[in-house]
Amino acid sequence: MKVLIIDCAYGNHLGLICGDENFEIKADLNEKTSDTIILKIDELLKKKKLAVDDLDAVSVCVGPGSFTGLRVGATICKGFCALSKIKIITFTSFEALTYNESKDKTIICLQGFGNFLYALYNGKMFCDEIPKIKAIIEENNLSVCCSESVAKSLEIKNYTNLQTDIFKITKEKFNSGKFSDINFEPLYLRASQAEIEREKGRKMKIKIRSANDKDIEKVFKIEQECFKKETKQSLKHSFCVESFKYFVAEVENKVVGFIAINLLCDEAEILSVAVSLNFRKIGVATELFKFVFNFLLSRNVSKVFLEVSVKNEPAIKLYNFLGFEEISRRKNYYRFSNGKSEDAIIMKKSL
Repeated sequence: MKVLIIDCAYGNHLGLICGDENFEIKADLNEKTSDTIILKIDELLKKKKLAVDDLDAVSVCVGPGSFTGLRVGATICKGFCALSKIKIITFTSFEALTYNESKDKTIICLQGFGNFLYALYNGKMFCDEIPKIKAIIEENNLSVCCSESVAKSLEIKNYTNLQTDIFKITKEKFNSGKFSDINFEPLYLRASQAEIEREKGRKMKIKIRSANDKDIEKVFKIEQECFKKETKQSLKHSFCVESFKYFVAEVENKVVGFIAINLLCDEAEILSVAVSLNFRKIGVATELFKFVFNFLLSRNVSKVFLEVSVKNEPAIKLYNFLGFEEISRRKNYYRFSNGKSEDAIIMKKSL
């Protein structure tokens, strides 16, 4: 049995099973890049004078854990196995843990992100806020298996410290023939988007207001960050067009997003909407649209139109949520410098 093990869910933990021997490298590296980890893998293989093609399988942790680490681990595994007969084994972060507590009365908690933890209870993996997990523990009188840092987050003193054994789970799956397809996906276990936005929204107040000439530079900066379609001169001109209206979103007195509309009698067109990358997924775009809808209602506007690329799935999902419906499509509407093009979806919302 010659199996390489890649676990980048937390830090970088690499293992190699070669017959009855186990070898490992634990490198808690901040920079989770493919090149960095491949160098460590090369170092590990050279210890037993092996090449990648000599491997029977590659075993990889699919999560939960660091989103970047999981992506890197999955990419390396697929790269090694894509053009060879090397088998793939996948295991979760929870499967790699060892503990002696009764499973039905135990909750296992792993470090998540922000105020969230990953947990395994009654065979179900989930992600939730720390106060909610504390409530589950107290209500069910559960034993807790976790790390010292997670115990501090949960404010508990009685817990079982977790140990990781990437070799045991890998051998079990290899010997039982539990192999995975190359199309496996990392387990990006996370809280619902609504919960994440609610947590961030508690910390950040979003204010929407009409834009003025002093905002041109800020709007231009966001436009360039997101689209790079406008020149500063064309944006200044747009601010002067009577039927065009710009609104900006502020978080802690910083302009983080904008929306531009064109008023046409009892109709309006959304010309552009953009949110700075560092302030996405906290409800900024939704608040911009809500403000605009109220503004348009005050102007007796009854219909709103917009266009969006067929490939912009996040935007389409948001527009559907806001009540827009597809009414037509424009073939090859978006054209790019590389010669490629994308269709546009025309959407409408009645106010």
